Amino acid sequence: MKSSSKTVHCLLSRAARLWPKAPALIDAAASATLSFQALDERVQALSQRLDGPDSNAIAQRLVLLECHTRVIDLILILAIIRAGWVCVPVSFRSTDRQLQALVCELQPALLITERHLVAACTVIDPTCLASGTARRQTPDWQEFAADRPVTGLFTSGSSGQPKLALHSYSAHQASADASRQLLPLQPGDRNLMSLPLFHIGGLAPLFRNLLAGSTMICGGRADDAEFLMQHGISHLSFVSTQLRALLQQQKQQKHQKQHPNQHPNQHPKQQARTFRIPYALVGGGPIEPALVLQARRAGIDCWQTYGLTEMASQVATGTPDGRWQILPGNDLRLDAAGAIEVRGATRLIGYWRNGRLDRSCFSRSGWFATQDLGRWHDGQLSIQGRRDNLFISGGENIQPEEIEHHLLEHPAIERVLVCSLPEANFGRRPIALIGLQAGNSVSENELRLWLEARLPRFKIPQQWWQMPERPEFMGTGLKINRARVQAWVEQQPQPLKPFR
Repeated sequence: MKSSSKTVHCLLSRAARLWPKAPALIDAAASATLSFQALDERVQALSQRLDGPDSNAIAQRLVLLECHTRVIDLILILAIIRAGWVCVPVSFRSTDRQLQALVCELQPALLITERHLVAACTVIDPTCLASGTARRQTPDWQEFAADRPVTGLFTSGSSGQPKLALHSYSAHQASADASRQLLPLQPGDRNLMSLPLFHIGGLAPLFRNLLAGSTMICGGRADDAEFLMQHGISHLSFVSTQLRALLQQQKQQKHQKQHPNQHPNQHPKQQARTFRIPYALVGGGPIEPALVLQARRAGIDCWQTYGLTEMASQVATGTPDGRWQILPGNDLRLDAAGAIEVRGATRLIGYWRNGRLDRSCFSRSGWFATQDLGRWHDGQLSIQGRRDNLFISGGENIQPEEIEHHLLEHPAIERVLVCSLPEANFGRRPIALIGLQAGNSVSENELRLWLEARLPRFKIPQQWWQMPERPEFMGTGLKINRARVQAWVEQQPQPLKPFR
């Protein structure tokens, strides 16, 4: 990989210079606050305790970080980058065997984890980093080479094996700057850091807040209305499932206010507060218009987003009133089949595969094929699904996401997944796995009639099952691995529990 003389400034160093005393991080669980100056000093101290790499080769700069969504993890990510490594955050939900398999596959220089593992690399306990002394002085990093990878993020793997996408510091900075041009963010704003830092949806807000000088809040959930009000959250990112849970909680709280005698311990001031979140970024999948309208009536302005790991988060964003705009610096187009292609300043450097940088995913003119199917209509971008999720039934193309979209419009349904099973006459037939909202009920026949009014008959699921409470259906990031779910469904010796 060729090096470039172009450099970009460290956003944290810049923030510490512009807003030294302003709150950068608030740990709600510990009731602790770090100013931008204090955060910069913490990051610098940790980076000095990490031996910087002896080579510029990517293979010798990879660091696996077992990552939660905590203040220390956020600080470690910044410190690893500043020390000159490529930070690869991985899920704390990974088993010991999965973590060791990743080490064997990537052969990183370092593994930072609190687990006691025997791995073919140097293993560091993060608590030792926090309390130890500097092992080697590193420069006070004010700049980063524009084309040098600083992070490696695994794709969601929603339709297959996750891939490791490498990003430069300039791509993260370009993403933060473009997002801020559409969603205003400034000092005094409070952004809840609730999504996992090992997912681009959780990592991107870190760079946005450093650029804007706004405050990051850790230790709360996006679906906890009381927490959001207590900490004055103005910005957050979440998925539609969390939005539904938040709206349900608000509904319950409204009932409590209308019947105060049933809840004598509720403080009068809590009843007087109004709920308002002007910038709620909703991604991770399609969201039905009725839910957006319900959220707006509840004081939550939903900014829908289309993004992907390979583009460092957002590519296009829809305003609360439904107007979509491609983020400045990025390009988006549809090919002849309606598949989305993207390029721009936020694009990944390439995938890390088999010990080398793979850039074969780009066309000669720099376009990246996402495999997502989209459609522009009256200024609105709608995602139809993924090309690799499509299956053929009786010679007809079926896109599972289309069926899911219509089922999610039913007021009783909270979660749904459409898979397929082999069938002698048709090749494959669609099946639906349904998760209902709490306290709701609906019959299989009612759902069939619901879909028959919206879809042709060949797209109506032939079997209806209750969605199991299994890891395959929960996902490790923000999206469910459809390939893993499909494989699990096909391996079952008998049908799952019928939906009634």
